[in-house]
Amino acid sequence: RLVSSSGFGGRLIVASDGVSVIRALSLSGARSSNGHSGDDDETHANQAHAHQGNTDPHAWLSLRMAAIYVDNIEQALSALRPEQKTTFAQNAERYKKQLSTLDRNLTEAFQGVPAQQRSIVVPHNAFAYFARDYDLRVHSLQGLDSAAETSAATFARVVRTLRQMKVKAVFGENISNNRLIKRVADEAGIELGGFLFSGALSDDGAQSYLKMMEYNSKLISEALASH
Repeated sequence: RLVSSSGFGGRLIVASDGVSVIRALSLSGARSSNGHSGDDDETHANQAHAHQGNTDPHAWLSLRMAAIYVDNIEQALSALRPEQKTTFAQNAERYKKQLSTLDRNLTEAFQGVPAQQRSIVVPHNAFAYFARDYDLRVHSLQGLDSAAETSAATFARVVRTLRQMKVKAVFGENISNNRLIKRVADEAGIELGGFLFSGALSDDGAQSYLKMMEYNSKLISEALASH
């Protein structure tokens, strides 16, 4: 609908073609290395049932999936301007090396965190792909949609889950209303660990995609490792 209403008449490229997608029902509370949801219904009861059967769109928050975006963009640009094909290929290869290097560094950092400490809470579930890459468990208040309403039952379930699992890391987001996540942290007796960037860059720590991923990863890994 966005493309149609924009009046765009050029070639449409879907940069995410080929990514390994996560379905909505395996998101909240899911340990991510295998894409399977946890056994405890309370753990993932706050998944957005309205999104049943849908795909989690936040694949860009995986460095490994980002490399697929780069390949798709490079191939599309090369097809449109074949005389610059070599330049596009060189730029793509250089950027993918940066992605790979950061991915290796993050894998090492999270491997240093005990498995039972790798649980985080966020306002909306934008981090399932990130969690899948580094074997984290994510709990959220709002499912996939940052504008979704959070029910009192969901709020209570998340707080109960945090207390039961002794979750130590709760984060706000730069694109969300963080009033509820602050209340969750207060109710569960957990200190808010900071604010993650999930859908927008910022001059303050996230000036580029790579800087955003570095910032988020450092915030999460340091918060988890400190407990």
